[in-house]
Amino acid sequence: MSKLEQKKIPIDIQTKQTLVRVNDGLKKTGVIKFIEFDDEGKGKKLHSQSKVGYACIVDPSVFYTWMTSVIVEVISDKHFKTQNSEYKIEEL
Repeated sequence: MSKLEQKKIPIDIQTKQTLVRVNDGLKKTGVIKFIEFDDEGKGKKLHSQSKVGYACIVDPSVFYTWMTSVIVEVISDKHFKTQNSEYKIEEL
């Protein structure tokens, strides 16, 4: 098959980042997303930006690496507080 005949399959390249818990320095590295919940508390949709009421999830899938409690305050794009802790996101 020549280059002209090759089919291109679009892929979503997701950048890995590090989630750092400010209280104790715990670090979790992976793809970071924010999960929105429905009225029953089940995951509804993933987002790239933080928002009050969302939770932060590292490597979102059935076997995720880490998930925070619900965000109660967004300080900046890379800094937020949850019900239990404060987190910062670092670029690799």
